[in-house]
Amino acid sequence: LVHSIFKIRKTIPMQQFLSFLIDSTGVTWIMNGGEVPKITEQLLVRFDEGVREASKCLIYCGVERVTPMLGPLFPSLLENDPSTATTSTNVLQKRLAFSMLALFMLDLRSRTTETSILQLLPDGIVEQ
Repeated sequence: LVHSIFKIRKTIPMQQFLSFLIDSTGVTWIMNGGEVPKITEQLLVRFDEGVREASKCLIYCGVERVTPMLGPLFPSLLENDPSTATTSTNVLQKRLAFSMLALFMLDLRSRTTETSILQLLPDGIVEQ
């Protein structure tokens, strides 16, 4: 489904396309209170597959273009609430944020040494 939507991405608004990609990872469901079972290897593999597919689509669209649009998502994923620090939900949210940022950074590094992922994120995110 992700690849089908990716093929028609130019016919839908970019923000709607980005929302679909992020939703396809399962993180929106998790953030909206979805019940996350105990983290198992199978759960991580399934989650990582969604993150990988979404990240590939985002990288193909251009990291420089999509990172600023996704900027508001990262603080909510990386929020540090001590009461939920070790919950499955919190672990998966952080895993998604760090995985995407790492893949974006690797893509930037493979193409240029002049742009940093930190330059693409909205002001204030890095300090949080």
